[in-house]
Amino acid sequence: IGSTEHSGVYLAEREATHLKVVLKVLRQTQEHVDGIGVFDRFLQEYETIAGMDHPNIVRIYDLGVSDTHAHIAMEYLDGGDLRQKIENGLKEREAVDYLRQIASALAAVHRNHVLHRDLKPGNIMLRKDGSVARIGLCLSKGAKLEMAITDKGEIIGTPYYMSPEQ
Repeated sequence: IGSTEHSGVYLAEREATHLKVVLKVLRQTQEHVDGIGVFDRFLQEYETIAGMDHPNIVRIYDLGVSDTHAHIAMEYLDGGDLRQKIENGLKEREAVDYLRQIASALAAVHRNHVLHRDLKPGNIMLRKDGSVARIGLCLSKGAKLEMAITDKGEIIGTPYYMSPEQ
C-alpha cells in the first residue's frame, strides 16, 4: 500500500477469517539499528491506538515483534483517505459529517491524555459506509508518558498541519 524510510504498509488477509488487514512493518535493517527512537515510536503507536475503542479511530488487531522486524496488524479502511475525497469535491453536508466524526475521534484521543501532532486529511481514512477513522497516531504524544520519545526542541510532524503550540 505504501512505504516510508522506516516502514512498509501492506494489505494482507487473515487465512482463518478472510478478513483484510493492513500490516505496518517496521524495518530494522542494518542502517537503522541505531534507530531506537523509531522503534519506540512504533511501539507507542500500537499502545496508543490499541488502548482506544472508538468508531472513528482505526482498530488494532495485533502486534508482533522479532529480532529483525516488528509489525502492527490493523483494520483495512477501504474508502481511501480524506485528502483524495477533498480533491474530488465534498458537499457541505458531507464535510460537516466528516468534521463531526473527526472531532469525536479527537475527543476520545484527548480523553486518553494523548495529544495529536499530525492531524491532516491524509491521516483520516474512510470506510465504504461513509464513516471515517483516524490513523497516524504514531506522531502523537502521551501527555503522561514517563519516557520522552522526542528530544527537547525536536519537531515531528507535517509543518502545514502542526498545532500552533508546536
